[in-house]
Amino acid sequence: MGAGFIGPAQWSAMSRKLGSLAVRVGDFIEKFPEKRAVRCVSEIKIGITSQSPGGQQFRELAESTIAARRRKYGVAGDEKALIDTGAMREAVTHKEVEKGVQFVGLLRTQMHRSKDGGGSESIEMANLGAIHEFGVDGKIPARPFVQPILDVERPKTKKDLADGIEKIMGR
Repeated sequence: MGAGFIGPAQWSAMSRKLGSLAVRVGDFIEKFPEKRAVRCVSEIKIGITSQSPGGQQFRELAESTIAARRRKYGVAGDEKALIDTGAMREAVTHKEVEKGVQFVGLLRTQMHRSKDGGGSESIEMANLGAIHEFGVDGKIPARPFVQPILDVERPKTKKDLADGIEKIMGR
């Protein structure tokens, strides 16, 4: 055998290693979108709780909103934006819409009902989220809670994907 000659045994071993590597990379790539979606959901919920999703501080509630909450609940209400009952924060979720594509946000199938249980105030959670994400005609200020997280996560996603593949490749 001359220098640089690769015999059948070496080809076979290399083929097995490449096959194993391809399976590991494939598994990683297949699971990556859902793992990233779970992370985004968690970060959105943390952002609502901290009142600063993606580092963007929410505008404070208007005094009229705080007063309305006090009247509604008979005590000092929570003065945090987007947390009247906590239902919207808890409704943030993810769902696979097609292979490798995840939806992150509020589903149309989820409903929000008033905290007092009377049911007179009922709105699709997705519509409620849109009201807060984009605001309404200067009456309700925009308090984006999804897009700031997606903006922060986008470059992290690219880096984490590349880093994960490099780790599998042994670099």
